[in-house]
Amino acid sequence: MNGFCATCAIALAIIVPTISPPMSPGPDVAAIALRSQKLSTLIQERSELLSSHKVESPHLDCEIIMQHVLGVERSFIIMNHTNQVPRDKELLFWKLTKKRAERYPISQIIGNREFWSKNFIVNQHVLDPRPDSETLISTVLKYYPNKKQRLKIADFGTGTGCLLISVLSEYENAVGIGFEKSLEAYKVAYQNTKKHNLLSRAKIFPSSWTECRGSFDLIISNPPYIKRSKLKDLQAEVQKEPRIALDGGIDGLNCYLSIFLILKKCLKKNGFAILEIGEDQNDIDKIIPSYELAFQEYRILKTLLFFFALTVNPNDGQLDYQLLLQQFQKKPPFFRNHRVK
Repeated sequence: MNGFCATCAIALAIIVPTISPPMSPGPDVAAIALRSQKLSTLIQERSELLSSHKVESPHLDCEIIMQHVLGVERSFIIMNHTNQVPRDKELLFWKLTKKRAERYPISQIIGNREFWSKNFIVNQHVLDPRPDSETLISTVLKYYPNKKQRLKIADFGTGTGCLLISVLSEYENAVGIGFEKSLEAYKVAYQNTKKHNLLSRAKIFPSSWTECRGSFDLIISNPPYIKRSKLKDLQAEVQKEPRIALDGGIDGLNCYLSIFLILKKCLKKNGFAILEIGEDQNDIDKIIPSYELAFQEYRILKTLLFFFALTVNPNDGQLDYQLLLQQFQKKPPFFRNHRVK
């Protein structure tokens, strides 16, 4: 996935329980005896550090990191701000807030990110799921209102797998394939597919979308689309994300031209390709007709544009639904030769 909006995070909250007044049993009670600074003091001090490094939401980010370090809900931090933090947890908090001061995204620091009300594993090898990209999911729902429909879906450059997994969660009879040429990103997508119990309906292939075969009702993608000359001007957090997921080439169109060629052979007649594009692709509508594709509509969301293409001369019928579903009952050769941890 791609995009360059400011990094934000919705984390599962976590923290240390108080010892007075008595509460229900909490994590690591014995460790509470090793007391250090108060929660509020630690958060305030590190908020000032983040602020000095021009982090946009220093206090909130410190609270999120503290949740991650201590393991309870954010409400507990607010209600028990005078609690003291065990020394080992304090040291971890300092280490992680130092990374945030170095402008590492919150999601990379805590290892997860929420998208479409689901939690996804995230690391330095994948692009952060962006809230704006949820519009792509809502657009799918608009074009395919029947949630019982048996859709065949492909996700080009799946990254975390958040797009494919989110769409499949809405269509109980759909099956899908995610293509990801980065082996490290592929591992993350596989872990997320397993985490969301979709291995029976989704497969992640460690290959480029150029290896796509068969025909699909729906093809989704958020490919790299930032002009190479603009990469150096991106927000500091975005520059910590994988370049391969950002770099769209000299004009920002490299991936789209590649995808258009694949759409001609892999998108079914009356099927839709829903792709995210950026502000530098405003003239892409002039290119599409030469690939025998047609626009359905533009949707503008802040600096993001979405377009929907319909093939004029598709290659239909090479891969039927039952055959695709059967493929999910057995592991492809790659899974037998490579253990995903």
